[in-house]
Amino acid sequence: MLAFDREGRAVVTEHKCGVRGDVEEGGGGMGGGKTVVVINVYVPMVDRDNVKEDRLSYKMLFYSVLQDRCAALEQAGKEVIVVGDLNCARDAIDSAYIQDTPTLLQGCPERERLKKFIVSSPPDPPLPSPSVLLDTFRFLHPDQPEAYTCWSTFFGYRYNI
Repeated sequence: MLAFDREGRAVVTEHKCGVRGDVEEGGGGMGGGKTVVVINVYVPMVDRDNVKEDRLSYKMLFYSVLQDRCAALEQAGKEVIVVGDLNCARDAIDSAYIQDTPTLLQGCPERERLKKFIVSSPPDPPLPSPSVLLDTFRFLHPDQPEAYTCWSTFFGYRYNI
């Protein structure tokens, strides 16, 4: 992921879970002494009004590397949490400005790529591979409106920037 640091960003931290004195023994406490890896990302943006193929390819590669890294960590027995700015709303309910641009979700390859990597409800049977993550907010609150993960600065939705 270091190669992506010139534009996208990823901060990866590892945390041992357990009750004090329990981590060394590897069990009995919260998480049974497991390691939780938190990956905080800023995924490169692609301008929807001026899509450049190299930018889109770069973003898609970033998603692929992120997914591969998550899979490797999970296969090593670690729990993985991804947070940050994915620069893509997975579904219409996750976008603050979908009403202003109703065609936003159409023909968006990075959104389709993201949907293969992050699911909003666990399939039955459980997740098919360690390289698929669960959107825990949408799993717990599937229909909650106005809990946006995507905010536009252009329509005045974000005043703190």
